[in-house]
Amino acid sequence: MKLINKNNLKISIIFLLIILFTTLLIIFKLLNNVYNGNQEWSEVISSGFNSQVVSKWFENTNHFLQGPIGFYSMFQSKLYVDSTFLTPIFLDAFINWMYVIILIILLTILVLQFWFKKQTIKTNETIVQKNKSSLLIIKEKVIREDKLIKKTSYDKVSKKYLVERLTEMYPDYKKKTIDEIVKNLFQNVENHLISGEEVIIENFGKLIKVEKPVKQAINPSNGEIVEVPATTIIKFKPSRNLKLIMSDTKWTGIKYNKKTIETITIEEEQK
Repeated sequence: MKLINKNNLKISIIFLLIILFTTLLIIFKLLNNVYNGNQEWSEVISSGFNSQVVSKWFENTNHFLQGPIGFYSMFQSKLYVDSTFLTPIFLDAFINWMYVIILIILLTILVLQFWFKKQTIKTNETIVQKNKSSLLIIKEKVIREDKLIKKTSYDKVSKKYLVERLTEMYPDYKKKTIDEIVKNLFQNVENHLISGEEVIIENFGKLIKVEKPVKQAINPSNGEIVEVPATTIIKFKPSRNLKLIMSDTKWTGIKYNKKTIETITIEEEQK
């Protein structure tokens, strides 16, 4: 179908070109008649082409398509009369020959395009007939089953949670005061990281500001190579003590969620 549409577009363009060059032929022939269709040129051309002269061409512009000596100008080579170059005859012959050559080329291309379109339609009809003669009966089968999906999940510790826990641990302090302490603590950590300093918390770990340079990566959706801009990240490195504590714990954060999975199978049967 795409080939047929492209072929139709090419045929339309050829027709437009034929109309365009026909319009240019008319314009140039009319200009030749307007500038050279006078009595002076009539007398000069009549002295050399007495029997072939189109007298009406020199009288008015109604016969501008005929030319000063008609289509005979295309088949003769005489361009001088008493050392005078016959400009009207030369221009008329040149315009006629250019139009004829271009028209032959365009018509040849047009015929080839029609032939190609006919061959494409025949090919498409053959493919459709083959598809009709080998129909497939498609049966779809859906199987539903429940499975336990392994999923890693961790409880989140928020700033609000920390404030509430600290308020319980230190009842002598107001909750507002503890909230300000926690807020200032994180603000200080943030300021030191922005300035490029390491933040070390004993028996817990350290936070480091890491600058990642520009790099190239592959876009998984289309396989193209894209440039990943430079970025800044915060890297956490746990202390040896924290690693040992995490290694001894039995909880891993892994949960099993129930999920219904649909499996669709398609059976094909030749008719």
